[in-house]
Amino acid sequence: VCAPNTQRDAYCTSKANGVCTTCSSGAFLMNGDCYTKAHYPGSTICDKQVDGKCTTTKKGYWISDDGKLLECDPTCLACTAPGPGRCTRCPSDKLLKKVSGAITGSCVDPGACADGYYADGDACLPCATPGCKTCGHVSFCIECAGELFVSLDGQSCLEECTGDKVVGEVSGGVRRCWCERGFLPALDRSGCVLPTECLPDMPSCAACDTSGRCLLCAASNHNIQIDQRTCAEGCGARASSNQGVCMCETGMILDKGVCVPTNDVAKRKTAAIAGGTVAGVIVIGSLVGFLCWWFLYRGKRIGASSSTVGLVQSKSM
Repeated sequence: VCAPNTQRDAYCTSKANGVCTTCSSGAFLMNGDCYTKAHYPGSTICDKQVDGKCTTTKKGYWISDDGKLLECDPTCLACTAPGPGRCTRCPSDKLLKKVSGAITGSCVDPGACADGYYADGDACLPCATPGCKTCGHVSFCIECAGELFVSLDGQSCLEECTGDKVVGEVSGGVRRCWCERGFLPALDRSGCVLPTECLPDMPSCAACDTSGRCLLCAASNHNIQIDQRTCAEGCGARASSNQGVCMCETGMILDKGVCVPTNDVAKRKTAAIAGGTVAGVIVIGSLVGFLCWWFLYRGKRIGASSSTVGLVQSKSM
């Protein structure tokens, strides 16, 4: 059902040069007029309207903040402007490929998320490490471009490998910095250490450090897990493999054996501090109250004793 012009005019709350610029909450602004999602053509374009604006459009459309209707590129579900590089949402079988720092991008096949990019949910994001060709996560480089070596910690691409017992090698076609024969990278990848035997209850680990933490998995396709005592395929939630070691992803922190958002840990610490402060105030308040009562009680006892002594002396006289 089409909405009459008079009805659309009724929704307009302000105009400029004969064109509507704002609409009431019952409609949304589009191309200088007010429409509702209950009537054509608004019903074919808008899914949700709030405070005079269409906040959620139907597939293939976008309405700018100033009310201009935009037809997205055919590959987009939503966009900020026409063109393949202005998508904000993609079909379920595509990834939104963004350049560094951008809020929009192009919708691509998962196979096209390569050479400097990595898949993260429904997005294809650029690797943060300069010179990185393939990364498993934003900061974990797997292979560097050209003749560069992946650093021991996987955080950078180097022209040459430096450090005690650190050498450059080619493994599986990948140039990387690794440890000399007889040494293994420390868990934090800060250098090379001498490995020792693992405890009997760590059968999935082939070598450990002096603290009993796993340094090498028995199976070559396994990763050292977050607990640093076991090996398995893949990594747990919110963790990624950095050269065979599972590490918490960016924005996460290890807490009680699992990766959790850094903000969650900060909130718990703040709550604990606040709770301790409140408890301290209660204890101090109770102590002050007790002392006040004690001094008042003691004062009354002293006053009463003085009166009794005076009375006894009077009777004696």
